[in-house]
Amino acid sequence: MTSLEMKAFEDQINLTLLNDIISFAAQTAGTDAQQKCTLHQRCIFPSQHGDAGLFQKKYGFLYLGELLERYEERFGMTVQDYRAIALALGYTRDIVKDELFVGAQRTDFLQALRRDAGDDLYLTGALYLLCEGQRDGLAYEDRLKDFRYTRTEELVFAMSLFRDAEQNVQHFKPQLTRLLGAGRTIPVLEHTGIFKWIITALSPLRKQLKGKGDVLLRSLTTLPVSFVKEGGKPYECLRENGYTPLEIACANAISVHERWVDGGVRPRSLLAEKIMVALFRVVLEREEPLPAPVYERLTGIYAAYSQFDIKCYEVRKLSDTLDSARVTNPETMAWFIERTSARHPAARSFDILDPKWDTLAASLDLNTFWQLFEGSLTEEMDAEELQRRIGRCGELTRNSYMDRYWEGRGGGRFALLVNAGVIDLWTAFQASIDSTGAVKKEAMLYHIGNYVGSTEKVEIGEYMQGNYNIYAKKPCRIRKCAPIRYL
Repeated sequence: MTSLEMKAFEDQINLTLLNDIISFAAQTAGTDAQQKCTLHQRCIFPSQHGDAGLFQKKYGFLYLGELLERYEERFGMTVQDYRAIALALGYTRDIVKDELFVGAQRTDFLQALRRDAGDDLYLTGALYLLCEGQRDGLAYEDRLKDFRYTRTEELVFAMSLFRDAEQNVQHFKPQLTRLLGAGRTIPVLEHTGIFKWIITALSPLRKQLKGKGDVLLRSLTTLPVSFVKEGGKPYECLRENGYTPLEIACANAISVHERWVDGGVRPRSLLAEKIMVALFRVVLEREEPLPAPVYERLTGIYAAYSQFDIKCYEVRKLSDTLDSARVTNPETMAWFIERTSARHPAARSFDILDPKWDTLAASLDLNTFWQLFEGSLTEEMDAEELQRRIGRCGELTRNSYMDRYWEGRGGGRFALLVNAGVIDLWTAFQASIDSTGAVKKEAMLYHIGNYVGSTEKVEIGEYMQGNYNIYAKKPCRIRKCAPIRYL
């Protein structure tokens, strides 16, 4: 499980411990496929598939009852650990066998849990799971259903405990509408797991959400089944309720890519491709950087759709649909360049004189940064403007950009620098040979040759002891260097 799915719960529950215990209990109980499926559907937290031996090695407990009895003695017992252990027992109540406990280990833990739960939502939820179907279970159910929730994630957790989805939604609908609208306490981007649960629960009841007060819930259910775009009623409803363009695009794309519901948009369809294009256009133009887990999730989506199965907007590559976008922050720039190229048109928003881009000099390798820098140089810049940018490039990289032409063949803006007067061909040529006529700077001669190269050959004849062949379309300033004769 990544923090992109249920970040809000990370500070409330030791999710690693919870999943370790559930996985250990399921494996040692010998659960079959149907039991695993039921467990997965009941537990809102994404499940993991661990190894019993690894669990025993990690925690030092041979069986579940030993953990209940000695966990606090060995590791201490934070409230997050307590909740994790209690909930794991609750979720696995129907599959754990008596032989996983010795004597009164389970009974003692349950008594302590009743004593300690108080108003703690997660401990009360665990008690409900452990006592479901019993008289005590009804009391815990009433407590959970009568509570006035103030946080979105807490309400969703409580709703996830109950089996009757339709009754569940109808009972909690007023609170759910409030906490998914004006009272929402979690962003979509790092809580896609929570929104997946919500939308999955609401989708079968979509046709019943016809009331005026149901517009928001109904709009959320459109995310996996349509292209929710600007101008449409679902999009405008979500915007009115505080959802950002990025949240809408991200939820729309992920719900389609991961097939949250049956009957949704097919992931390999043209409509899905348009949804992905819309997502990455919003991503690139977002001014603030994204959390690291979001970039990780986007990496997988981008890879899945980098090549279209069906032509989308007349092209076959996702990157070609993003030419008109402009990247607005360095973190996204670095991420996007890694997926595409520093020469992509969307990267032309880079300006080396703007300090906000300075971090890229460290996050990108030197050649990539130079390519990005070259893409920011334009024909409209005069020699002074270009010199300022070249100087700034040197300060950031601690490498001379001009050495790109003196020492190698990789530079891509030689012609622009010559035309602007930053590079003088005659001076550059003279500096490329020594007093005997031997070549000192072969790379610079290569660039000079490319600059004056054309279909019509011009030979710069013997100069001292060296022969230099330069190809030119028209007369050029380098003629001063030696006698010239046309071939």
